Amino acid sequence: MLRGRGDECRRLERLLDSARGGTSAMLVIRGEAGVGKTALLDYVAERASGCSVVRASGVESEMGYPFAALLQLLRAPILRNLEQLAPPQRDALRRAFGLMEGPPPQTYLVGLATLTMLSRLAGERPLVCLVDDVQWLDRESLAVLSFVVRRLAAEPIVVFFGVREPNEPELSGLPDLVLTGLAEADARLLLDEAVPGGVDEQVRDRIVAETRGNPLALLELPRGMTPAEFAGGFGLPPRTSSPGGSSRPSHVGCRPFLKKRSATCSSSRRTPSAM
Repeated sequence: MLRGRGDECRRLERLLDSARGGTSAMLVIRGEAGVGKTALLDYVAERASGCSVVRASGVESEMGYPFAALLQLLRAPILRNLEQLAPPQRDALRRAFGLMEGPPPQTYLVGLATLTMLSRLAGERPLVCLVDDVQWLDRESLAVLSFVVRRLAAEPIVVFFGVREPNEPELSGLPDLVLTGLAEADARLLLDEAVPGGVDEQVRDRIVAETRGNPLALLELPRGMTPAEFAGGFGLPPRTSSPGGSSRPSHVGCRPFLKKRSATCSSSRRTPSAM
């Protein structure tokens, strides 16, 4: 179980159990970058024994390509089941994915085709759909997935979305789980694990406070620090001159290392699954 995420993990496991029992479910996992959304989706994938798992992740550079994320999600099912769809749905999906010529397909027909295909997959074994970085999905794929999850009924399908704040309007009204930073005790333990040599207590408190328990920031910030900074600034004290001309150690504490690393952490997309 992920550190500091016991309640969240148990909620995800209950939704997996619902799918195994033949009931559909969905959940939108929301939070800032690095807070652990991807780690929770990875946890679901690892725990989805007895289920089929399909997965897609939004890619910022592909936001302008219609249905790019949907193709990620359905790539394997398409190869097996495309010909089993009703002709209007089949042709709409073919045009969406560039498999046949024609005008842009109606989103409604692509949504029906996707719902039909996922339902048929779920007829073989419970189906888990993981969609990460929703904020970077192309608009067409997001519209289709919103259509699909709102029409799930008795199918053994569970859909998990991971999205940065603010939430996408297409997902409004769906059950959600808002992730915040780790509790202080868990943040301290995670930081201690990331720095085997140990961290000065004041330095640890400062990192935990400034990262607000964000797991990715807790793991990334120490990588740019020196042993002296971990020791609170006293490990390798610089020499300064006193008014009398003598040289003495400076006890100014650690330099402002957090600001120089925060930009790197905030731009990262992934939270390591070890968190």
